[in-house]
Amino acid sequence: MKYKKPSFKGQISMEYVMTYGWMILIVMIVGVVLWQMGAFTPPSVSRGCRGFSQITVLDWKASAASDNLQLTLTNDAGTKLRLDGVDGGVDGRGCTPSAIPANTEIRPGRTYQANLTNCGISGYKLGEYYRANITIEYYNAGSNILHRSVGICWGGIE
Repeated sequence: MKYKKPSFKGQISMEYVMTYGWMILIVMIVGVVLWQMGAFTPPSVSRGCRGFSQITVLDWKASAASDNLQLTLTNDAGTKLRLDGVDGGVDGRGCTPSAIPANTEIRPGRTYQANLTNCGISGYKLGEYYRANITIEYYNAGSNILHRSVGICWGGIE
């Protein structure tokens, strides 16, 4: 009778599968925990405005449902300003300018509501990023000089 050397191939394979199996299980558990904590959720769109002078945008809202851009303008100058026009566009699409009544004056620190319509954002989804270029034309009541306050506002569709 011949002596056969014992084979450990089965045991080695089993140890290999067990070691890597536990590692894969741990990685999966960590992944699920991170997913539940929101680590893989993209950040929400931040809002901001920049570039305006004397008349600035205090608050704004882009609405896909009504296809308009609502603006709250504020007079940051130390004198009365006469508003002449508000125009703009969202993502390269022009809006219908806001109708401003003649001789609309904004006293220092006061606000005015402007509404740009037909901005072409009706197809946007809630929370989708947009960028609006806005031009505000006004006269300084003290000097009667025409000025333009130009800037951009961005954020998520509401």
